[in-house]
Amino acid sequence: MPFKRKDIEFQSEGTRCAGWLYLPEGADASKPVPGIVMAHGIAAVKEMLDVPAFAEAFAEAGFAVLLFDYRFWGASDGEPRHQVFPSAQIEDFRNAISELARHLAVDESRLGVWGTSFAGGHALHLGAFEPRIKCVVSQAPAVDLLRNMRLVSPPEAIEAMRAAFAEDRRRRYEGEPGAILPVVAADGEPCLLPGETNRLLRERELKHLPSLGNEITLASIEKLLEYAPSLISDRIAPVPLLMIVVEDDELTPSELALEAFERAGEPKQLLKLKGGHYVVYRSDSQEGFEEASSAATAWFTRHLGRLT
Repeated sequence: MPFKRKDIEFQSEGTRCAGWLYLPEGADASKPVPGIVMAHGIAAVKEMLDVPAFAEAFAEAGFAVLLFDYRFWGASDGEPRHQVFPSAQIEDFRNAISELARHLAVDESRLGVWGTSFAGGHALHLGAFEPRIKCVVSQAPAVDLLRNMRLVSPPEAIEAMRAAFAEDRRRRYEGEPGAILPVVAADGEPCLLPGETNRLLRERELKHLPSLGNEITLASIEKLLEYAPSLISDRIAPVPLLMIVVEDDELTPSELALEAFERAGEPKQLLKLKGGHYVVYRSDSQEGFEEASSAATAWFTRHLGRLT
C-alpha cells in the first residue's frame, strides 16, 4: 500500500521532539487506521541501522507510524546532549503516543508500540503501564542492564565504573560538568558498547550522520544500570506481546530476554532468530530483517487490524 512520510514535531515535557509520521494512502478522518509508535535503541537516532525500513513495512501494511528521536538526541532538542535516562525516554514515548493519537487519520483505540534493543525494554514497560497501548513488539530487547553488564563486562570494569559514578556525582553536586564516556572505543578502552562490531558500525554511521557523535553522559550509565523492565513483564498481559530474540546476541544476551518472556502472560509469541545482535536489521541481513518485520507486521495486524 502506498504511503507518505512527513516531518513532525511534538512537545515532551516542554522540549521539542522531532519525528517522522508515515500515513498510508487512503487514511483520513472517515477511515482512521491503527497506529504504531516506535523508536531506536541506545545512543542512536531514527535514521540509523535501517530502522526506517521497519516503519515503511508497517506503513505499507496499512498502519500509521510515528518514528521519533528522544530528547537530547538527533533532530530533537534538549540539554545536555547525548543523555539517556530511561524514565525520560519512556515519557518521550508517551508523548509520542499522545501526538499520534490526536491525528484525525488515526484510530486512538488501536495503538501499538515497537522497540528495538534498548527501546525493546521500553516497549515492555509501556505494555505493562500505558493503558493506550493495545499491542507490543519487543525486538532484541535489553531487559536488565545491570545483569546485562555483568554478562558482557569483566568484574574489574564494573568496579571501575561504580567508582567513576561516585566521583561524577561529587563533581556534579559541586557544580562541575559531568563526565562523558565514548559510545565506542578501541579495544580495551572504556566505552558504552565495547567490541569491534559496535565500533565499526558506529564509524560507518558517523560518515553520513556526523551529528550523531560518539558520546554519552556518564550519569546516563548510572541510570541505565538501575533499569530492569524484565521485572515487570508479567504485568503486560492481557496486552499481546511479540518478542523477537536473537539467539547469539552478544550485546543484549538472549537468556535475559527469554526469562522476561517466560514471566509474561498470554497472549504472547516468541520468534527466535540465529545470528548476532544486528541480524534483525536490513543493513546486516536482508533475510533477518524480512523475518523480523514480517512477524511484527503480522502481530500488529492480528491484534490491531488495518485500513479496510
